Parts: sequence; structure tokens; C-alpha cells
Amino acid sequence: MLKLKQVLVVILMASCASLVVAGEKIAVVDIQRAIVDTDVAKERLESLREEADFKGNMKDVEKIKKDGQSLVEKLQKDGPVMTADQQQALQKKIQEKQADLEHIVRKLQAREQEVLQEIMAQRQAQAKQVIGELIKSEDIGLLMDKRAAIHADPGFDITAKVTHRLNEI
Repeated sequence: MLKLKQVLVVILMASCASLVVAGEKIAVVDIQRAIVDTDVAKERLESLREEADFKGNMKDVEKIKKDGQSLVEKLQKDGPVMTADQQQALQKKIQEKQADLEHIVRKLQAREQEVLQEIMAQRQAQAKQVIGELIKSEDIGLLMDKRAAIHADPGFDITAKVTHRLNEI
């Protein structure tokens, strides 16, 4: 398996070298990052965070964290003088607070992810169009997904250019 990877890397490097010789540019792009960094996406996420339900859940998260921290401090402070049953009961309350916290955080993250997916679906076609225009205007001969590249100097990354052009649309 390692040999196969090495062979593929050598082939990729050789083909990249021939592209550079031909005068064509190599670039990388993170399409998801380009879309998420647009003004429209940032405004939509900010709007989500301002919704009453989302804000309420964030307040719940802060309250549960505070309550849980208080319980932990009480266990640390009073634990040595508590009976085993009292310690277990307090530990159970701490675990319940942790479970509640995780549930609400997952709910918030799922809602943010849902909004991000909507934004991606809405802007995907525009992003592909912008990328096509950049490929032509900058004479890009090889464009790779940034996440697939092992290393790419910042000069090869056109993600910010894609975001900028998407903001202009």
C-alpha cells in the first residue's frame, strides 16, 4: 500500500512539473471555506445566533455549565466529609448536568450545520461558476481541493479569491 502511495505521489509530481513547464498554474481551493466565508453566509449564521430559540439554548448552556461547576466545587470542597451515598448522589447530578449540556450543544451544532448545508446548497453552483472563471482568467492547469493537498504554499490557494468574487455576486 505504501509503495502504491509513493508511486502515485511521483506520478502526480511529474504531471505537476510538466504543467509548470507548460506555463500553466497550479492552485488549491477549499470550496466549503470559500462559501462559508462569504458575507451572505456570515449574515445568515449571525441571524441564526440571534434567533430567540438559539439564544435561549445558549443561555441554558451557560446556566448548566455554571451549575455543573458549582456541583464539582462542592464535591471537591465537601467530598471528604460526605457519606459515600451523598458523594454518589452529587456525582450523579454532575453527570446529569454533563449529559444535559452535551444534548443542548449537539442540538445547537446540528442547527448550525443545517444552516451551513442550506448555504452550501444555495451557493454551490455560483462557486463552481466563479472557480471556472478563475481557472480561465488565471490560466490554472491543475486545481486541487485544498484538503487533498499534503502541502500547498499560501500563494497557491485561491479560496479567498473565490470568496471575494462570490461576495460580488
